[in-house]
Amino acid sequence: MFSCFYFLLLSLEPEGVEQIAKSFGIRQIKDRHGNTFSYTYNGIQHSNGAGLIFTHDNNDRIVQVDAPDGRVLNYT
Repeated sequence: MFSCFYFLLLSLEPEGVEQIAKSFGIRQIKDRHGNTFSYTYNGIQHSNGAGLIFTHDNNDRIVQVDAPDGRVLNYT
């Protein structure tokens, strides 16, 4: 679906699609098998339910990433 805010681009992999928003960047990548990675301000989500959760500081910088296996990465 095209709108004034999104572009759909074919990826290098046959039948893969990337959804890119002008104001955000990559929003979603979908492969030929229907698997997707969705990108938001708050993290990255795979269609199987696994995902990364981002925590931001007051300057909107990512300062922490929570992984699905319980690991936590902190950035300073």
